[in-house]
Amino acid sequence: MTAHFEAKKHAYRQTQDGIVVSFVVHPNDMTAELATASLGTRYMVAFSEIGEDGKPIAPPKPAAAKAPADHKDRKPFNTLPLSQQAALRCNDPRFEDFLAFVYPQLKASDAAAQVRMLCNVGSRSQLDKDETAAHTWKLLDQRFHSWLTDQQYAESAR
Repeated sequence: MTAHFEAKKHAYRQTQDGIVVSFVVHPNDMTAELATASLGTRYMVAFSEIGEDGKPIAPPKPAAAKAPADHKDRKPFNTLPLSQQAALRCNDPRFEDFLAFVYPQLKASDAAAQVRMLCNVGSRSQLDKDETAAHTWKLLDQRFHSWLTDQQYAESAR
């Protein structure tokens, strides 16, 4: 179904699933398909502010962003030293969720401590020097990617 209609922002709130933005739609603009769609039906939504004349208002053009003088080109994740990869992962909330799900028995206080424990190192910098720890890290990161994929496609598999 493809449709367009005028709507007025009515409410904005946060839930555990995300942000809820409510719009008021005139009854004459409501399509039967949208009105009778099941809860949970997914839609791609596009919107544009309109003026009093009902025509779209062009958004302001963004100012050209200047890169900071000390800006460095980002390197692909897989080219970073393993210690940096681990540090980045440990700051990713999804990685923390993965560790809690896959290793609920770990009692370490944070993701960094859990990685050190799982890789049997005192510091993540050892991942760059110790082949066994490096191999363990790579397996852990691969397992994280598999878990992410499972999470992403779990709904569509049902």
